[in-house]
Amino acid sequence: MRRDLRPLQEWDEIAVDLKTLTARRYDLAADRTRAINRMRAQLLEYSPALERAFDYAASKGALILLTGHQSPAALRRIGATGWRSSPRTAKYAEPAQADAAVAAAQAQHTAVAGEAAAAEVVCTLAKAVLALDEEIAVVDRKIAAASVNIAMRK
Repeated sequence: MRRDLRPLQEWDEIAVDLKTLTARRYDLAADRTRAINRMRAQLLEYSPALERAFDYAASKGALILLTGHQSPAALRRIGATGWRSSPRTAKYAEPAQADAAVAAAQAQHTAVAGEAAAAEVVCTLAKAVLALDEEIAVVDRKIAAASVNIAMRK
């Protein structure tokens, strides 16, 4: 048995937990950034106006929009009022976002080859970003709880 090891203290456990949680959060944030960049690149291939319409890193409403309507034709069909009144998007639908999405769709009336497949990928990536947002929020709560434990012990 080694005699040079010191006993673990409660502080050590909290520090290791925080280290693990912050590393996990870093990985999730990097995955989110990659997914957003990939989604924007895919959008750029078939709808440059829609790609430019939103800051997808900051707009949950835009991501929710892309989970249901990824192509300019679909956005023109639903329209701004349809998007705002949809039960899925009503909570996050801002009038300016809906108007921007429809304006981007109106700017392009030509269907691009491969648009359907690209739209499916955009939908999948938008869902992945939303799932990563939820997972990051869970990790943030765990980090906050661990930080409170540290503050209480001081």
